[in-house]
Amino acid sequence: MSPVTAAAPFLALARATLGRSAHDTESACKVLAELLQAQAQGKASLILADEPLAHLRQSGHARLAHEDAEPATAVMVIDGSKVMLTRTHALQQSIRATVSGLLSKAQPSYADAEAGILAAFGPEGDGRDQGQRDAVRGLLKSPLAILTGGPGTGKTTTAATFLALSFALDHALDPEDVILAAPTGKAAKRLEQAIHDAALPAGRLGKSGLPCEKLLRLGAKTLHKTLAWTPKTPEQGGPFKHGKNAPLSARIVLIDEASMIDLSLFLHLLEALPTGAQLVILGDEDQLESVEIGGSLAELIKSHPAAVFRLSHCFRSESLDILELAQAFKPGATQRPLWSELQSLLQRPSLAFTTLSPFSQVLPAEAAAQLQADWEPFRRATATIDLDNPESQRLAFKALNAFQVLCAQNEGPGGVHEINSLAAGTGAPLSHGTPVMVTRNERQLDLANGDIGIVVQRNASDIARVVFPHRDPLPLAQLPAHEPAWAFTIHKSQGSEFLRCTIFLPPDTQSALLT
Repeated sequence: MSPVTAAAPFLALARATLGRSAHDTESACKVLAELLQAQAQGKASLILADEPLAHLRQSGHARLAHEDAEPATAVMVIDGSKVMLTRTHALQQSIRATVSGLLSKAQPSYADAEAGILAAFGPEGDGRDQGQRDAVRGLLKSPLAILTGGPGTGKTTTAATFLALSFALDHALDPEDVILAAPTGKAAKRLEQAIHDAALPAGRLGKSGLPCEKLLRLGAKTLHKTLAWTPKTPEQGGPFKHGKNAPLSARIVLIDEASMIDLSLFLHLLEALPTGAQLVILGDEDQLESVEIGGSLAELIKSHPAAVFRLSHCFRSESLDILELAQAFKPGATQRPLWSELQSLLQRPSLAFTTLSPFSQVLPAEAAAQLQADWEPFRRATATIDLDNPESQRLAFKALNAFQVLCAQNEGPGGVHEINSLAAGTGAPLSHGTPVMVTRNERQLDLANGDIGIVVQRNASDIARVVFPHRDPLPLAQLPAHEPAWAFTIHKSQGSEFLRCTIFLPPDTQSALLT
């Protein structure tokens, strides 16, 4: 059995599902309960040892992956040492079949591609951008391509270069033929902004001679908005308007932050691709997976290595210490660092590590004092923020992005709620100068879950408003569901960039969050 013991609600659900109709059902119930709990955490499968796998097979509640859907009572599938729900296995099989079909189609060949690559990158130099050059070559001729790499390796810049070259090489390709999308509104806006930044005169492609004006006309949306989500059930033709019978209108579909896409959503996307469309997927396989049943990016990379273009050189020299630390602990690392080596790494100028007491129920005074000092530059910037002064707003957001508190959990010591309460002090939770995060999409206001603004209310008699980058201020009362954003969870930070971070991990060293 797996080392995790399922919580009582999952065990009760498993027992209600399986009943007592087969041999060794209680053993199967425990496996199913652990699987249900794992899937609630976004994991698609469990890994079991030989003995519990044999017991599960004998129970009649699981079948082998290569068998037909017999026995009829099977709600789980055994694939090697992994066990998953039958529905999850069916999703994976459908994705594999659809992806294989996409990869079998040929892409047009562009004779002038090398001239475009030279215009975008310039003459070859020290080789640091060789991975990007090779990736662009691969993206141009692949019906389905996966561009992966760690932070700072230039995934979005490479994607922007690919799009610019596509426009240059195919004069019939218009911005309306390209779809940019991401799992969340925040990730979609960052993708759009990064593409636009690369196309500006001061950007990477601004002086390349490539058709950057077309890049500036591209907009990004969430995957749900791209597929046109509806409240209809599958039986009624839902939940998306676009699918097999109503494909998207696009020749290129480019998706960012793919590690966050769950299996069901990814299959809907594949089914909605029009015939002949090219699919380009960006993501970091070592980042957090989706909240729902995920792993689609990692599965694609594993199953279709020929479609993978990997970037490895980090262009952010100030991030190298952090990347070295992450490399030591990422899944699949062959050797964990010795404690002495870890201590040496954590003493570098860009890193700092402090151990808090696991028995503390409140944040220690020294940690609280350090946070107040870290927030001070932002507080100074918001002291002069003005609704009629865009420059004051720009400076305030610059200060906000310079430092962020990230937490592994919402509740408990070092949790989001505790840190936000500390920041508010005795004042109102959403007083002047408070960063605020939208937690629900609101299409009419063009706000997405994860968008962050700043409350502006210089006088008590003023109406509290919230300023956001690149849009007009909104009255605080009109915002959809929201919360203070002095701190938020690590999961919500995916796709963000900050100059400095303080990260609070659970004090319980056995916490499942420390994986």
